[in-house]
Amino acid sequence: MKKSYIISILIVLSSVVVLAQDNVVFTDSLTGVQLCFPQGTNVKKTNGFKRAEADLGTSYVSLYAMKNADGKQFSWSRINEFDRDDKFGSLLKSERVSDDVDGWVRYYQTRGKRKDYISCVTLIRGKEYAFYILETAYQQENLQTPIILQTAQFPKAPAPLTGISYLIVWIVAGALFLFPLIFFPWLKKLSNKVYLILAILEIAVFCIWCVTMMDFGWITILLAGGPFVGFLLVSLTDSWWEAISKFFENLST
Repeated sequence: MKKSYIISILIVLSSVVVLAQDNVVFTDSLTGVQLCFPQGTNVKKTNGFKRAEADLGTSYVSLYAMKNADGKQFSWSRINEFDRDDKFGSLLKSERVSDDVDGWVRYYQTRGKRKDYISCVTLIRGKEYAFYILETAYQQENLQTPIILQTAQFPKAPAPLTGISYLIVWIVAGALFLFPLIFFPWLKKLSNKVYLILAILEIAVFCIWCVTMMDFGWITILLAGGPFVGFLLVSLTDSWWEAISKFFENLST
């Protein structure tokens, strides 16, 4: 059971992280805006007003953001400076982003040097920031902005500090490590099958939460080592004191 236990945990752990990262998630550090791009998208982060570039294969996306220094909301006249005077060409149509997001999506016919193309401009007004998405494609059906906006998250408050997010994850990882040790007597009464399912379930949920909610990547596997070691100690020992002793012995070596 011990060998199969370790192998099963590692296989599930790797699979969960891979599946959870099917979409490429971009989180803007300035505004906290989060966008999900299709798997395989190459997102290049930049600094300044332009925050990132993304090659979607059939279209190209540029992301822009600015934050109001005085903490107040931008006026629409200021936000509209991004595409003022139809600098992207002839306006084809304009539509609201959604009832929950204060923003507009505008489609332009843009004249290129060799071939005309479609420019899709999204303007978002947050509590104290402005966020812009510019997507260009030769055909309107190749634009993916409508799909991206369906899962996009536009904070209505200042973005949380990255340091706090890391602290929360470390605290949760530590708590999950202590869980099997605290409930040692009860876990030892479980069958091998039930025990394995419980261990896999806990670690899988932790990994999915880290990757999808906290925007962690492959470092999740290292953080998941906490609960993994906790369950492993319980499976390899016969008493609570033996589990603690083994932990400190390995820690000191």
